[in-house]
Amino acid sequence: MKRRGLILLAPLLLSTLALSLAACGKDDKATVANAAGATGSSTLAVGGQTTQPGQSGTGATTSYTVAKGDSLWAISKHHCTTAPAIAKANGWSDGIDHPIFPGDVISVPAVECTTTTQGASPTITQDRTQDGTQDGTPITASNGEIDDWLAQKDGFVPDPMYGDPADYYEDFGDVCMEAWGKTYEFEKLGLGRGDVLNALEPLPGRTPSKVLAAIDRWSAFTADWYLRYKAVVDKYADSDGNVNYDKVVTNKDYRAFLAAYLPVAADQTAAHDYATKLCADLLSTKGSTP
Repeated sequence: MKRRGLILLAPLLLSTLALSLAACGKDDKATVANAAGATGSSTLAVGGQTTQPGQSGTGATTSYTVAKGDSLWAISKHHCTTAPAIAKANGWSDGIDHPIFPGDVISVPAVECTTTTQGASPTITQDRTQDGTQDGTPITASNGEIDDWLAQKDGFVPDPMYGDPADYYEDFGDVCMEAWGKTYEFEKLGLGRGDVLNALEPLPGRTPSKVLAAIDRWSAFTADWYLRYKAVVDKYADSDGNVNYDKVVTNKDYRAFLAAYLPVAADQTAAHDYATKLCADLLSTKGSTP
C-alpha cells in the first residue's frame, strides 16, 4: 500500500525490513502517554447529557496534576476543552503526542462548560480499573478534535497504521531484533498481544507495568479496529497500491476509526519504544545486545 504523492515506503514484512533498512539513531525520549493503573473512574456523560467545550477567549489556563490512569483526552473532556488546546497551552512541540506521566503539572485552558443534549458529540465516558484496563464505554474523539488533529499535520492526511520504522539497529542481537520486529508489527500491522509479550519476555529486566498496560489497551483497540480499518483503506487503493487519503479521510468509517484511535494513540508506540530504547542503551553501554 502506497500513499499518493508521498515519498514513503509501504509497510514491509519484518524479515525484509531487517535486511533493507539502513541503521540510524533513536531518540531517547519515552513516548508512553498513558500511565498504568487508575484512581477511581471519571464519567463525563450523565443523564443523557454530555459536556462540550466552552469559550473563554482569554487564553487563561489552570494547573492540573496528572494522576494515574489519566490520558490527555480524558483530561480534556473533564475540563471541557480539547487535547490539541491543552498541547498548545503547554507549548508542546510534539502536540498531542507529548507523553504525560503521573505527577506532571500541566496547564489546561480555563474554559466554561456548556451542556448539550445527547448525540451532540461522541461518547466520552471512561472508567479505568486499578490495572489500567478500561470498563464501560470507551472515550472517543469528536469530529472537531479529529479536524484539529488533521490540521496539525499541515495538510498531510495521516494514516496511523502506515509507517516505515526509522529506528532500526543493524547491530542488535537475535533477542533484541526479535523484540524490535515484533513490537513494530504490533504497533502497525495488527500483531496479537501474546506474540509481542513473548518477544519482550527474554529481554533483560521486567517490562514496566505502564508498558504492559499500554499493550493491553492497544491490543484491545487493534482487535476491534484493525480489520475494519484495512477494509476501508483498501477501497481507496488503486492497482499499484496507491491510496488516495484525501478521499479516505472523508469516509465516515475511517473517521470512526480515527475517533477511536486518538485517545489510545500514545499506547501505539509504547512497546516498540521500550524495546528499542532498552536494546539501544545496552548497545551503547556494553557494546552488544542479547
